[in-house]
Amino acid sequence: MKSQDLKPYLKKSFASLERQAVKSFNDWIRWRDSREIRDAFICISCRELKSVTKMHAGHFYSAGHYPILRFDEDNVHGQCERCNHFLSGNLNEYRQHLEKKIGKDRLEILDQKSKARAHRIDRWTLIEIILTYKIKLKTSQNHVLEKTHLPDSRSDHFNGTGSLQPHRRKLFQFTGGHIPAGTQIRREEDPQEEKQAKQATPQEVGSGTN
Repeated sequence: MKSQDLKPYLKKSFASLERQAVKSFNDWIRWRDSREIRDAFICISCRELKSVTKMHAGHFYSAGHYPILRFDEDNVHGQCERCNHFLSGNLNEYRQHLEKKIGKDRLEILDQKSKARAHRIDRWTLIEIILTYKIKLKTSQNHVLEKTHLPDSRSDHFNGTGSLQPHRRKLFQFTGGHIPAGTQIRREEDPQEEKQAKQATPQEVGSGTN
């Protein structure tokens, strides 16, 4: 880390640094788990499609009981409010889908880490976390902005800006965010697109003579 990067944080209290570290890390998790869709995400536990505004950075091993895993990326994933708060993490489903996401080996390593003795994090580590995830987030966002189009496999669901197409957005709202795999929906016609298509179609030329 460069000295100019550290300067804004040197006089901050430990509590302030801790809050900023949590925010910086959670902002990265929310971006990481929504960047393929960008305005929606799939909950790690219930597997329902939800608005990204409803995403929580949900810990498999809770931050309160396992502080050593608070900033471990394998331990934190996009989770809906219902699973995170009202179902106490919905851990059985979480573990099942977590293994599919990160693999059995990484999950076993996570389990081993959870058994390690907790240690108090120092202010320099908090500053490092803040800067690391700010840079990581900015770099990833810039990379996405450089892309000019989305993969064809998602073109029926999302438009060129990463937003849900109108016909998908209505279903998203109607179903509360759950769009079953393979669901087929008739796409609504866009009047502006239809007008442009007509203008682009060559007009037939009459064969009669004047």
